[in-house]
Amino acid sequence: MLVYKKSDGDIMTFPITTQYASKPKAIQARYFVVNDWSQAGLDKQSYVDTGTPYVFSEKHLEETGAIGRLTENDKKKLIEFFTK
Repeated sequence: MLVYKKSDGDIMTFPITTQYASKPKAIQARYFVVNDWSQAGLDKQSYVDTGTPYVFSEKHLEETGAIGRLTENDKKKLIEFFTK
């Protein structure tokens, strides 16, 4: 899961998947490609499913430990992806 903390204190999470090629084009269009997947701590090419966000308050987030973090390059590209 990609976890994003909004300025209002809410948390948004997005599933991360390695499944892409077999998905319909409409679903592929909402997937953000993590270019620097290895640097982010992922084992293989991965995609953020931006079409399925989950939003909840910060108090409901349990500390589970992060696998990794997106690089600054991917963070910038993700913001651009959301604003197209």
